[in-house]
Amino acid sequence: RRLFHGGFSPEPLALRRGFLLEPWIAGMPAGRDAILARLPGYLAFRACELPAGDPGATLETLQEMAVHNARELCGQDIAWRLQERLDQAVGQLPDPWPVHVDARLHPWEWRMDPNGRLWKTDAVDHAEAHDLIGPQDIAWDVAGAVVEYNLPPAAAQELAAGISSPSALEVFGIHYAAFQGGSWAMAEAQAGGDEGVRIQRHRRRYTTYLRSAAGEPVATDAASARGLHA
Repeated sequence: RRLFHGGFSPEPLALRRGFLLEPWIAGMPAGRDAILARLPGYLAFRACELPAGDPGATLETLQEMAVHNARELCGQDIAWRLQERLDQAVGQLPDPWPVHVDARLHPWEWRMDPNGRLWKTDAVDHAEAHDLIGPQDIAWDVAGAVVEYNLPPAAAQELAAGISSPSALEVFGIHYAAFQGGSWAMAEAQAGGDEGVRIQRHRRRYTTYLRSAAGEPVATDAASARGLHA
């Protein structure tokens, strides 16, 4: 309800048998520019209005996950380099302030209604999902947006202004990409045909980010630079 009254998400109507009922949003997928214009206010709202009582995974646990997934996705050399970067950067982090992060900032999660209003869907409960992450500092979502939209450093810092720090973006960017890469890799192992090809493209975006974070030159195709839509 806070997200609805803040003007970001559809109004929740009821909970029924484990499902959150919301109004149907007619319209179309949102464009990249519209999403990027909306993100600063949205993330700042979550940082201020959705504090979490209990934190999720610790930085040590997130780093263990990230290094393990990087090893599986990219090989031992990349994993070693990322571990070195994380070891150096974690000490520069400010104390985390856990909030109920969105954790689903992918382009297809945004809808533009016929009146031109942008809505963030699927925005409520991923901080309580059955996975490792849980409530985290808002830097998790800022870094997630940076990864999903392949933002250059200047745009990343502009997005993070006032709610996150450069060191947090570096650390959580690696954590986020490793988590998403592992998630899509598991989905890829169960898929086939056109669906498998689509999932593979997503998984490759995250491995590309990890390789780049490890200092390896990587080629970026046009689709990855834009951020893929489902």
